[in-house]
Amino acid sequence: MYTSPAVKSLERVTTLTTCDANLVRDALKEHGALVVRAAASLSDFEALSNHLMTPMVHHSTSTAIERDVVNADRTTSTVNKGMDYIPLHREGSYAPGCPDMLMLYCVKPADAGGQTTLCDGVELLNSLPLRIRNFVDDAVVKWSWSATPERWMATLGVDSKDAAVAKLNKIKLTLPAWEKLDVNFNGDTLDGVFQTRCVIPTRWGNKRSFCNSLLIYHYRAATDYYPKTLYTPSLDDGSPFPAELLEEIAEYAEARTHSVSWEEKDILLFDNSRYMHGRTGFTDSNRRILVRMGHVKPEGPKIRISEYDPDLVNEIVNFRRETYANSGRDQSQLNDWSSDDLDRTATHVVMYDDQEKIIGVVRIIDGEVWSIEPYFDFEYDKLNGVEFGRLAISQPSFQGKRVLAELIKAACRHCEARGRTHFYGFVISRLRKELQRLRVPFEVLSPELAPMGEDCFLIRFSVDELIRF
Repeated sequence: MYTSPAVKSLERVTTLTTCDANLVRDALKEHGALVVRAAASLSDFEALSNHLMTPMVHHSTSTAIERDVVNADRTTSTVNKGMDYIPLHREGSYAPGCPDMLMLYCVKPADAGGQTTLCDGVELLNSLPLRIRNFVDDAVVKWSWSATPERWMATLGVDSKDAAVAKLNKIKLTLPAWEKLDVNFNGDTLDGVFQTRCVIPTRWGNKRSFCNSLLIYHYRAATDYYPKTLYTPSLDDGSPFPAELLEEIAEYAEARTHSVSWEEKDILLFDNSRYMHGRTGFTDSNRRILVRMGHVKPEGPKIRISEYDPDLVNEIVNFRRETYANSGRDQSQLNDWSSDDLDRTATHVVMYDDQEKIIGVVRIIDGEVWSIEPYFDFEYDKLNGVEFGRLAISQPSFQGKRVLAELIKAACRHCEARGRTHFYGFVISRLRKELQRLRVPFEVLSPELAPMGEDCFLIRFSVDELIRF
C-alpha cells in the first residue's frame, strides 16, 4: 500500500550554483527539474521567475486557509499549508491553463522531513507494464469541479460573471486538441467539467508523460488544506479510474520518486508537464517554502497577433500616443493618429518586452473600409492586399532583434497564411529613407502627400518579397 513517498538523495536532481536565467532555462529544458543553490534572496527568486515565466495567481490564495499570499500581486505564496505528507500530483491539472512550470523557494527548511518529492512522469510511464501503459495511453480523464466566487475571481482575474464568461470563452479557443472545457454558473458558483488526457506531451521535447493528479486524489484525505470534495475525476464514460491500476502505478512511482532536502535560499524549478511533485511529512511549524507558478515566456521577442480586444486596444492607443508625443512629429495630429474607429475591426501585431510592456505595434486592416482611402484615390486590390499602418515603436531593438523587422515579419506571416499578397500604407519621408537605406523592397504609388500634416508617400510592399528579404 502506497502510504508515503520514498526518500532518495538530491543526486538525481541537477544542481546549479548560479541564477543566470539563460543557464537555468537551458538546464530546465534539458533535465526537466533542477535546484539552484546560489544563496538567492527572495527578490532574486522573483526576478528569476519573472524572466522565465508569466506568473499566475493560484485559486487557493483567495481563501487564506490553504495558502498565504506573500507579494502585492498575489503571485508569490506559501505552499499548501499543513504538515502532512502530500502524494504526487501535477499542479492545476484539473482545470485549463495548467501552469507550465513551478518554482519553489526555501526560506527555512524543516528540522527533519519536509522534503519536496519529484517523480519523472516520462520515466514512470516507460516503466509501467504494457497492459497498464496501453490503458493510460488511451485514457481520457474528466475533472468535474465547483469554484466559489473567490476562487474563480482569483484564477481568472475578473470581478463579475460576465467578465468570467468572456475570459473562459477566450481560454476555450487556446486549448490544445486533447483538452475540452464545459462550464456554467449555478448562481454565483462556477461549475465545470474539464477533459484532458491521462498521458500528456511534455512542455519541452514532446515526450509522453504520466503526469496528472490521480494519485493525490486517490491517496490524500480531505482536510481544511485540501478541499477534496470540490473535485471529482472520472474516465470519459463517467466511471471511476480503476483503483487497482492506480495502486500498481503508485508502486512504480514510489520506486522512482526522489526528494529534495532543502537548504535555506534554495530554488527548485520543474516542468509541470513532466514532473509530479509532493512532500514528506514534518513536525517543524517554522518550515517555510514559497512558490510561484506560471506559463513559460517565449524565448526572444514576444509577439501577439490579436483581433479586437477592448483592453488591448486601449493599451495600444496609449502606447501610440506616448511614442508619437516623443517622436518630434506634429503634435496637432496626436489625437487623429493615435486612434480611430477602425481599431475596433483591425488586427494588431504587438511586440512586448520581458515585463509584458508594449515596445512596438502595427495595424492591419483587411475589410472594405481603409483609413488611407480618403487621402489618395487609387485602385486598391482589397481582395489580395491589406492596409498596413499606425506603426509605433518605442525602441529600435530588443534582445538583439530589430523591433521594426520583427513586426513586419510577423505581419507578413499572418497575411501569407490568409492568402494576402500585398501591404498598402503611408510612410513618412524619413521612414521611407530608412527603408531605402536598408534596401527593403517596396513600390512608391503616390506623389508626396500630407494626410496628417506630415510629408508621406503611399507605398506597397509585396509579402513574398519581404519574407525573402
